[in-house]
Amino acid sequence: MRFHDLTFDEMFASARRDNGRQITFTRKERAVLSALIGSEGRIVSRQYVLDVIDGASAEAGERNVDFLINRLRNKLGDKARNPRFIATQYGEGYLWIAPPGKLAAPRAFLRIGPVYGMDMEWELDSFPEVLGGELSERTGEGRVVLAEESAHDHDAEYTVEASLFPEPRRLHIALALRHGSTGEIVMSDRIQAPMDDWRNCLGAVSRKLVDAAWSHKAAVPHTISPTTNPLPVRVQEASTTVTGDVQESWRESLTRTSRHNATTSDNAESGLMRATALYTRLLHQDDKATALSAEAWDRIEDEIEELVLANLHAVKDNAIQALGAAKLLLFITRGYFDRAQSMAKEAFERSPAFAAAFATLGQFRACSGRFEESLSLYDRAIELSEPESDFHVYLLILKIVAFMACDDRERAHDTGLVLFRLRPETRLRIGLLTASPEETTLPDDLERHLRLVDKAQAAHMALYLYRISARQFCRADHQRNVMDGLCTHLARRFGRESWLNVTEAASSDRTRPRQAL
Repeated sequence: MRFHDLTFDEMFASARRDNGRQITFTRKERAVLSALIGSEGRIVSRQYVLDVIDGASAEAGERNVDFLINRLRNKLGDKARNPRFIATQYGEGYLWIAPPGKLAAPRAFLRIGPVYGMDMEWELDSFPEVLGGELSERTGEGRVVLAEESAHDHDAEYTVEASLFPEPRRLHIALALRHGSTGEIVMSDRIQAPMDDWRNCLGAVSRKLVDAAWSHKAAVPHTISPTTNPLPVRVQEASTTVTGDVQESWRESLTRTSRHNATTSDNAESGLMRATALYTRLLHQDDKATALSAEAWDRIEDEIEELVLANLHAVKDNAIQALGAAKLLLFITRGYFDRAQSMAKEAFERSPAFAAAFATLGQFRACSGRFEESLSLYDRAIELSEPESDFHVYLLILKIVAFMACDDRERAHDTGLVLFRLRPETRLRIGLLTASPEETTLPDDLERHLRLVDKAQAAHMALYLYRISARQFCRADHQRNVMDGLCTHLARRFGRESWLNVTEAASSDRTRPRQAL
């Protein structure tokens, strides 16, 4: 079912916005949505909602019904005073007012078409399907659509145009890859293939098309605007666009940067993109399946350091690249803080790249203990970010870490609620990492998650939080504040003495987080 910009699955377990962001619903929220939408314009009373979610003997009462409706409105992006989905009929109940709409085609990465010259005599009518199959082998599920009658309904990041000219022995193929929104030609090429074996040549063609699209999306544009995203966000978004999977984006980033390095003459750009992809790899090793050993982590940071330092002279005139280099030097914490901060300041002074500069400078302010300055810069960057985008989420996480470091757990909690509404899937990934040490018990979902953690996973989680967040802060008390919540709850899970033994072993790591733990 579709209403406004949301498409719901048939069980109301989730909904997807037109921008690709997914919302998930709890059991009670699903029940309320089903009751409201199934009532076909009739008012649903509070008592009926209460019966639906808890039964006639519920202890909750109408106040919990109001709370649940407000939570649903937040997820839907609705407002009580100017509703698009759920209207309040005072004294009576609630009414679903959103009219049903036409189901939108899923956003694709590549759309094939138009294709000219598909001469039936030469059996070329299967060209779009063959090329589409090869492209699908190199992208995530559903990321490629064909130029069928309904193809114009698909919103695609990039389109592939082709013209075929057959000869008895050769097939001439002219290709153009265009950016879907602007129509800009990203790549053009001409290929000659044996007439009797042209299908087997499309594998190499499809690889070139995907590589060109990824490079275009990840690379820093020639003209930088105030809203141009930072380099780490650009690289991750490019990889997510190809795969459709945020968690797998780091693998795609590493693969694509290797190929990009082999095909570009700009060594500085390719080197920095490779370093950024390695940084993304470190961020996405937060579970047991992707965990790195201390030695492997150090080797990756060694490579990041080498790549950034080798290209500093070449990136200083490109603000986005300079800010990306400064961010990476801050992350690896190897004595470059002052140098990297100066680079970020210089990039801000001479460039319109305000969004990227605010985000990077905000991190340096936070790590120096200047938290209110930092949070002001983050908020300015959020104003320039696309709502619900990867950049927006990135900035919310930076704010949460800053609030944790200055021990403002109330504002960290409130910002976490905003983040989890935008990206519900992040709750279990970072909920324990950002938990308050003052809570004696956690919410049910996080408490269940905590009970499933074994000692090895606990040590990994603590080291992960230390490496990606705590160690960048200059003062030991700010580092401890970041670690305090997670370590408090892990000590509650395992017992204080047992947890001290775990952290003693963990602190032998080269990053030496003993004091923060």
